Amino acid sequence: MFDRVWASSNLFVNHYFFRSSRTGRKNNYMALSKEEKKFILEVIEMYHGFPELWKVKSKEYSNREKKEAAYDTLLLKYKEWYTEATKDDLKKKLNAMRTSFRRLALLVHPLCTLATN
Repeated sequence: MFDRVWASSNLFVNHYFFRSSRTGRKNNYMALSKEEKKFILEVIEMYHGFPELWKVKSKEYSNREKKEAAYDTLLLKYKEWYTEATKDDLKKKLNAMRTSFRRLALLVHPLCTLATN
């Protein structure tokens, strides 16, 4: 199931990822630019390449040094677009992406099973 939904990560970015405007209001959002969407997809693909960060059953998941090295690598990529980002900012963004992805996966999975029946 994960791979089928992962393939729709572009749908995920289009559906969910909006950044709030500088006003700080919760309901005032601006759509991401095409370049920023492409960049977010690249970060997601890099994140998927580090199973020690997301795959709980992986042996590397409990290895703190590998996790920190993976976060450092991701942070270098993340700073290409968000120059002032810290490791905590990256972790918060990844957590928000993971949570949103799970929500969207719960919506998409029943639709996939309905379409196959």
